[in-house]
Amino acid sequence: MNFIIFDIDGTLTNTKKVDDKCFFKAFKETFDIDLFNQDWADFKDVTDLGITEEIIKREWNRKPTIGECELLISNFITNFEREKTKDISQFKEIDGAKDFFNILLKSTKFHIGIATGAWKNYAILKPESAGIKLEGVSFSNSNFHKSRENITNEVIRQLKNKSKKDPERIIYFGDGE
Repeated sequence: MNFIIFDIDGTLTNTKKVDDKCFFKAFKETFDIDLFNQDWADFKDVTDLGITEEIIKREWNRKPTIGECELLISNFITNFEREKTKDISQFKEIDGAKDFFNILLKSTKFHIGIATGAWKNYAILKPESAGIKLEGVSFSNSNFHKSRENITNEVIRQLKNKSKKDPERIIYFGDGE
């Protein structure tokens, strides 16, 4: 048995540009902090939670509250829905991703997982908007883990529980480390 783990942005969906636009706007609405000239390479953990914690720590010398994170996610999803209504073409799959993903899902040789640095509710909307269904797929996100390593390890743990054995190999499809 092999495990195959996918990232979403830049791997399954071509949503990086709109994702940044929605995140920047939601951050400004929630915290009144402008991120438009931000370089993601400046951050230790390039996940929604990691970025949020690092910026709030840098700007206000504390962690964001659960309520602030919930408001940020809500604003993010509202901005996503507005952008989707404005221009659905911003939410396309990476060419061939849906077919490739579906072929792997049907195979008995693989268990499939998603490891994304996005907030959970937002992360689920992106592939669905591109026609990619995530039903039955192991899934981890930035809601509880700020590092990509912990997010990926959580998906591997879920896949091991699902398959009841260790994989022969783990294959990762993503555009980040």
